[in-house]
Amino acid sequence: MQAGVPVVATDVGSIREAVDDGETGLVVDVGDIEAMAAAIRSLRDDPARRATMGKRAAEVGLVRFDVDEATRQWVELYRSVAAG
Repeated sequence: MQAGVPVVATDVGSIREAVDDGETGLVVDVGDIEAMAAAIRSLRDDPARRATMGKRAAEVGLVRFDVDEATRQWVELYRSVAAG
């Protein structure tokens, strides 16, 4: 996402916390190969949509996956557990 590329992923784990379906990428059902291929084709064939989603993916990715912020949160968690 931080590279400005929309994500195409299957709906597993916490993927919906990372990818906003239709905004920063496309999420398809697990095992649905046709849906995965269709999602990839839809972005390949629509440069404007791909660019818009890629721009939004980069914006969101920089906020959600900031290394410094993630480190701060982990340190806070460890301190909380150690104090607890």
